[in-house]
Amino acid sequence: MPTLRLGSERRDYLTLDYIACRLGNLDASDYEHSNNVVARLNLPNMYWPEERKLHICASAVRGLYQLEPDPDKCAKYLDFIDIYARLTDNERVLYQQQFPEEDKIVAGFAERHREEGRLEGIVKGKAEGKLEGKLEGKLEGKIEGERALLARQLQRRFGQLDPSVKQKLDQATLDDLEIWAERILDAGTVREVFK
Repeated sequence: MPTLRLGSERRDYLTLDYIACRLGNLDASDYEHSNNVVARLNLPNMYWPEERKLHICASAVRGLYQLEPDPDKCAKYLDFIDIYARLTDNERVLYQQQFPEEDKIVAGFAERHREEGRLEGIVKGKAEGKLEGKLEGKLEGKIEGERALLARQLQRRFGQLDPSVKQKLDQATLDDLEIWAERILDAGTVREVFK
């Protein structure tokens, strides 16, 4: 029996004794109706005659569906079966024709996960949209506050504002407003603020 030891020169932290098994040496027909989900998942990795390939794949899918109650694990393990079964495009068509029930299982899990992904995307999009909306609202509020403050300062320093100045303020970005707010301290006229 092989042993795996993890640790340092002075001390072992973990020692595992395990049974080594070459799956390719096991006959898949001996495990085709097993109640062990690991054995059923590994059917494509075992030995089987080429003409039984589709039957072995279907038995693995059927076993997974019957023996694994967690839908998330089922979806993950379906990928495992698919990878190791290595069905060609022609074999997939034959599989769908010969094993429609098993194909429905695979399609059902795929559809469920696509729907879950779609719903997750919608929820994430809504959350991001709300956050973006809040940030835009805060930014717009800040711009409005800066705009009103600058308008009051301009009016106090230079008197009544003409419509062209009000229009410049209404169209200004936050950067524009900050630059103009600094210039008002040294400007002798309204024009010098906006140059």
